[in-house]
Amino acid sequence: QGRKSAPVGTVLTPDKGAKDKYKVLADGEVAYVKAANKNAKSVTVPDTIVSGGVTYKVVEISNNACKGMKKLTKVTVGKNVRRIGNKAFNNCKSLKTFKIKSTLIKKIGSGAFKNAGKKNFKKLKVSVPKAKKKAYKKMLKKAGLNKRAKVK
Repeated sequence: QGRKSAPVGTVLTPDKGAKDKYKVLADGEVAYVKAANKNAKSVTVPDTIVSGGVTYKVVEISNNACKGMKKLTKVTVGKNVRRIGNKAFNNCKSLKTFKIKSTLIKKIGSGAFKNAGKKNFKKLKVSVPKAKKKAYKKMLKKAGLNKRAKVK
């Protein structure tokens, strides 16, 4: 116990599980930077990670985090995420399921969902917390989500 958070800007990987990359933003807070495997079919941005014995809240998905992951079909966003970066899921053409657990999102960057689910826009389902549906739907569309995708 009592271990200190890594310095701001440090890139870390979790002690256990997928070796995705995270960057320290502030004391005890990190951004999801990059998937360990660019050919992954599924990505989960967790609520928290433990690295070096320290627990960090995952509060952001960085710009270009999953950009161009052509095989990605499923994404789950943890409940501490406040921001999704520019082009974060740009060109994830096979995307079918995108689940947002967070009710804290204030900003979804430009082009974050451009061409996401392009192989079949009608099959793309984005599930969001009920209380935030209206606000998130507006942000998602502004971020390039195709209007044929379902937000529920």
